[in-house]
Amino acid sequence: MRTEEDLRALFAAREDLAPDQRQVLEGTREAVARRRRRRTAGAAAAAAIVVAAAVPVAARLGSGPTGQGTTIPDVAAPAASTASSQPAGQAPARPRPPFAFTIRPSSTAGFEIQPTAVNPDLQIATIRVAGQTQTRAELYVYRPGTEHRAGWDLSRDPVRVQVNGAPAWYSVQDAHSAIRWEHAPGGWAVINTSGSAMPKQTLISLAQAVQFTTPYPAKVPYRLSYLPAGFTPFHVAQGTPTARTVVQFQARGGNAGVMDIAILDGSPSKRTGWRADLAMAGRPAQCTDLVDGYRCAVDFGEFTVDVGSGTVPRAEIAKVVAGMSFAVWGDPATWYDIDTALPGR
Repeated sequence: MRTEEDLRALFAAREDLAPDQRQVLEGTREAVARRRRRRTAGAAAAAAIVVAAAVPVAARLGSGPTGQGTTIPDVAAPAASTASSQPAGQAPARPRPPFAFTIRPSSTAGFEIQPTAVNPDLQIATIRVAGQTQTRAELYVYRPGTEHRAGWDLSRDPVRVQVNGAPAWYSVQDAHSAIRWEHAPGGWAVINTSGSAMPKQTLISLAQAVQFTTPYPAKVPYRLSYLPAGFTPFHVAQGTPTARTVVQFQARGGNAGVMDIAILDGSPSKRTGWRADLAMAGRPAQCTDLVDGYRCAVDFGEFTVDVGSGTVPRAEIAKVVAGMSFAVWGDPATWYDIDTALPGR
């Protein structure tokens, strides 16, 4: 069962591809309906952004006998020597590159803020209670000037407050609460809770503690030498509940084609339901047909390459996988900036 947070996350990730908000919402509802029909288990939390394809097959099959994969440090945090902090709540003045973060990973008042997804118009971070894995809230930071309006107010009567002297609104309805504020002229940020509402002052304190820094790129543990003609990335996620990295691609010119590449911890051979039925790039692979496409999970030992599409022929997917070269899986410091990792960027 998908939640209202899922709908907001899906809307936010896809809106940049179709300016008509009504069309986007209708498409999102259909995507949600398709995923319900698949009865997919282990779906990502609300802030995860797998929008056009199924949850990766290896994740859907489970995380192995112990439910644990390889522990990899977060890869979103910039090195202290390469990023300078802004005053709390103040975004950098210069424009952010399309697939770079400006949210700084941080801890405040018992909560941890960790950036997880980015696209040209939006950054997403998860907010967790320190030491816990369950998402307590999501932070959405919108590019100044964007028309995104996902998840702003939960009620018709938001309460006017302030965040670091900037105008802000607190809203609560049933078990959910939200705060939105202007983090830069024409740029808005939203914190939206998961599970239960947070008091007004708690959300104000969280909003005031959000830190920004100079842009630092999303990273992936591979380089591609081949992409199907016309495909470009539109959303990048890292450190989601189901995958270490996910890059989603859209064919130029609208909805002519979609594809995503997810990298998961561990070998799929240790997961229930794994049945290798072919080889890709000389590796055991399993391809699974879904309602609106297919996914192929390829076993690389320490990790799984999981590629999905509803429009790209499997022969093309095989070329994508064969053209991948990998950094050191256990050392995120060796991973590639997104602009280096993808051809034609």
